[in-house]
Amino acid sequence: MEILEEILDLLRKDAQSAELLTRALSQEGEQVGVDAVRSHLSGLASGGLVRYSGSQHTTEASGDEPAAKEVYRWEITEEGHAVVEPHSGVARAPYDRSVGGDGGRDAGLWVLIAIAVVTALAAAYTLLTATGILGGG
Repeated sequence: MEILEEILDLLRKDAQSAELLTRALSQEGEQVGVDAVRSHLSGLASGGLVRYSGSQHTTEASGDEPAAKEVYRWEITEEGHAVVEPHSGVARAPYDRSVGGDGGRDAGLWVLIAIAVVTALAAAYTLLTATGILGGG
Protein backbone atom coordinates (compact mmCIF):
# COMPACT_ATOMS: atom_id res chain seq x y z
CA MET A 1 0.00 0.00 0.00
CA GLU A 2 1.34 3.44 -0.90
CA ILE A 3 2.07 5.96 1.82
CA LEU A 4 -0.82 8.21 0.73
CA GLU A 5 -3.24 5.30 1.01
CA GLU A 6 -1.81 4.38 4.40
CA ILE A 7 -2.22 7.96 5.64
CA LEU A 8 -5.85 8.03 4.48
CA ASP A 9 -6.51 4.66 6.09
CA LEU A 10 -5.03 5.82 9.42
CA LEU A 11 -6.99 9.09 9.33
CA ARG A 12 -10.17 7.15 8.55
CA LYS A 13 -9.90 5.67 12.03
CA ASP A 14 -9.15 8.94 13.88
CA ALA A 15 -7.83 12.48 13.40
CA GLN A 16 -4.08 12.49 14.06
CA SER A 17 -1.06 14.73 14.00
CA ALA A 18 1.76 14.40 11.48
CA GLU A 19 4.00 13.12 14.28
CA LEU A 20 1.57 10.32 15.24
CA LEU A 21 1.13 9.39 11.59
CA THR A 22 4.92 9.26 11.20
CA ARG A 23 5.22 6.88 14.16
CA ALA A 24 2.43 4.64 12.85
CA LEU A 25 3.89 4.51 9.35
CA SER A 26 7.43 3.88 10.60
CA GLN A 27 6.33 0.88 12.66
CA GLU A 28 5.40 -0.99 9.48
CA GLY A 29 8.99 -1.49 8.32
CA GLU A 30 10.50 1.55 6.69
CA GLN A 31 11.33 4.77 8.49
CA VAL A 32 9.26 7.76 7.40
CA GLY A 33 10.19 11.35 8.20
CA VAL A 34 7.81 13.91 9.67
CA ASP A 35 8.59 16.34 6.83
CA ALA A 36 7.63 13.69 4.27
CA VAL A 37 4.34 13.02 6.07
CA ARG A 38 3.60 16.77 6.25
CA SER A 39 4.32 17.06 2.53
CA HIS A 40 1.95 14.17 1.78
CA LEU A 41 -0.71 15.72 4.03
CA SER A 42 -0.41 19.01 2.13
CA GLY A 43 -0.86 17.16 -1.15
CA LEU A 44 -3.87 15.28 0.16
CA ALA A 45 -5.32 18.54 1.49
CA SER A 46 -4.93 20.24 -1.90
CA GLY A 47 -6.84 17.30 -3.40
CA GLY A 48 -9.61 17.78 -0.83
CA LEU A 49 -9.04 14.37 0.77
CA VAL A 50 -7.89 15.61 4.20
CA ARG A 51 -8.18 18.86 6.15
CA TYR A 52 -6.55 20.55 9.07
CA SER A 53 -8.83 19.98 12.04
CA GLY A 54 -7.22 22.32 14.55
CA SER A 55 -4.59 22.01 17.18
CA GLN A 56 -4.25 21.03 20.78
CA HIS A 57 -1.60 21.89 23.31
CA THR A 58 0.47 19.19 24.94
CA THR A 59 3.23 19.33 27.48
CA GLU A 60 6.36 17.29 27.10
CA ALA A 61 8.98 17.24 29.78
CA SER A 62 12.50 17.82 28.52
CA GLY A 63 15.04 17.74 31.28
CA ASP A 64 13.90 19.92 34.19
CA GLU A 65 11.41 22.10 32.30
CA PRO A 66 8.09 20.97 30.88
CA ALA A 67 7.62 22.35 27.36
CA ALA A 68 4.27 23.34 25.89
CA LYS A 69 3.88 22.21 22.31
CA GLU A 70 1.11 22.88 19.82
CA VAL A 71 0.11 19.74 17.89
CA TYR A 72 -1.68 20.20 14.56
CA ARG A 73 -4.24 17.51 13.85
CA TRP A 74 -5.51 16.31 10.49
CA GLU A 75 -8.73 14.51 9.61
CA ILE A 76 -10.11 12.81 6.55
CA THR A 77 -12.85 14.54 4.53
CA GLU A 78 -15.95 13.00 2.96
CA GLU A 79 -14.04 12.79 -0.33
CA GLY A 80 -11.24 10.97 1.46
CA HIS A 81 -13.71 8.53 3.00
CA ALA A 82 -15.11 7.84 -0.47
CA VAL A 83 -11.61 6.91 -1.61
CA VAL A 84 -10.81 4.39 1.14
CA GLU A 85 -14.13 2.99 2.30
CA PRO A 86 -15.42 1.14 -0.78
CA HIS A 87 -12.59 -1.36 -0.31
CA SER A 88 -12.11 -1.39 3.45
CA GLY A 89 -8.43 -0.84 4.13
CA VAL A 90 -7.52 -0.46 0.45
CA ALA A 91 -7.65 2.95 -1.20
CA ARG A 92 -8.59 3.54 -4.82
CA ALA A 93 -7.76 6.40 -7.15
CA PRO A 94 -9.69 9.62 -6.35
CA TYR A 95 -10.57 10.12 -10.02
CA ASP A 96 -12.69 8.33 -12.57
CA ARG A 97 -10.61 6.88 -15.41
CA SER A 98 -13.52 5.73 -17.54
CA VAL A 99 -14.29 7.21 -20.95
CA GLY A 100 -17.82 8.15 -21.89
CA GLY A 101 -19.33 8.40 -18.42
CA ASP A 102 -21.19 5.52 -16.80
CA GLY A 103 -20.36 2.11 -18.18
CA GLY A 104 -17.58 3.49 -20.37
CA ARG A 105 -14.49 1.48 -21.18
CA ASP A 106 -11.27 2.03 -19.32
CA ALA A 107 -9.13 4.79 -20.89
CA GLY A 108 -6.11 2.48 -20.68
CA LEU A 109 -7.81 0.04 -23.04
CA TRP A 110 -8.15 2.72 -25.69
CA VAL A 111 -4.48 3.60 -25.36
CA LEU A 112 -3.53 -0.04 -25.86
CA ILE A 113 -5.79 -0.30 -28.93
CA ALA A 114 -4.20 2.84 -30.43
CA ILE A 115 -0.71 1.40 -29.85
CA ALA A 116 -1.72 -1.91 -31.45
CA VAL A 117 -3.13 -0.15 -34.54
CA VAL A 118 -0.01 2.01 -35.00
CA THR A 119 2.22 -1.06 -34.55
CA ALA A 120 0.22 -3.06 -37.10
CA LEU A 121 0.39 -0.20 -39.64
CA ALA A 122 4.16 0.15 -39.13
CA ALA A 123 4.65 -3.60 -39.57
CA ALA A 124 2.54 -3.66 -42.74
CA TYR A 125 4.46 -0.70 -44.20
CA THR A 126 7.80 -2.35 -43.40
CA LEU A 127 6.70 -5.65 -44.99
CA LEU A 128 5.39 -3.96 -48.16
CA THR A 129 8.55 -1.86 -48.46
CA ALA A 130 10.85 -4.87 -47.95
CA THR A 131 9.05 -6.92 -50.61
CA GLY A 132 9.31 -4.05 -53.11
CA ILE A 133 5.56 -3.49 -53.42
CA LEU A 134 5.96 0.00 -51.92
CA GLY A 135 8.85 2.35 -52.42
CA GLY A 136 9.79 1.50 -55.98
CA GLY A 137 13.19 0.04 -56.35
